[in-house]
Amino acid sequence: MDAPGGAAQVEPLTVCLLGRMEVWRNGLQILDADWDRHQTKWLLALLLSKPGAVFSYDRIIDALLEGSDPRRGRQNVYSLVSRLRRTLQPDLDRPARSAFIVRRGEGYAFNTDAPFAVDTQRFEDLIEEANSLEQDDRFGEARGRYRQAVDLYTDDYLSENRYQDWTLELRQSLREQYLRALEGLATCQAKTGQLAAAISTSERIIRIAPHQEQGYRLAMYYQYCAG
Repeated sequence: MDAPGGAAQVEPLTVCLLGRMEVWRNGLQILDADWDRHQTKWLLALLLSKPGAVFSYDRIIDALLEGSDPRRGRQNVYSLVSRLRRTLQPDLDRPARSAFIVRRGEGYAFNTDAPFAVDTQRFEDLIEEANSLEQDDRFGEARGRYRQAVDLYTDDYLSENRYQDWTLELRQSLREQYLRALEGLATCQAKTGQLAAAISTSERIIRIAPHQEQGYRLAMYYQYCAG
């Protein structure tokens, strides 16, 4: 296993995967020109699709290097990982000392002990908190958590990379969570006397998912309640 650098000396990463992918190192954005190739950026997104999980060489090749020379598959992964490590930590003395990208067995993982924040994780945490508060009839607090989650969802997951197979399942899952968060927001708005806002949120659900019935049912019910 590679030995990661001490996390206490590492500049924290902030990563946005909802909408266009953006990465900040210690508050400064890593610009497109700083990524030497698109696969380097997508490798970070792939590892962050399940932080801490080990992605085997074969899985990385299938996701990002399909069509490359199979005889050079592992070497291509080594090179891609090395470039990512250098992009995230330009001052590394050796790429293997990366605090963020660690080798584990026959693959690589994003080190969850490193200082980082990723919007998809925050999005899911907010929805979980909101669900719990709503179940406890704490509708005002739940409304606030739902609102924060909805505001985080600026667009679908990796909106500029919609057609790679490895993105599809997570994109669909996050989109469904977004719709459920909007439904929860509308419910909590209605429960706290904000019927006009609940109607507006329901109409937003209809615009996003016009072929699903739930938005129409909510809008009709809250319009009825509003008289």
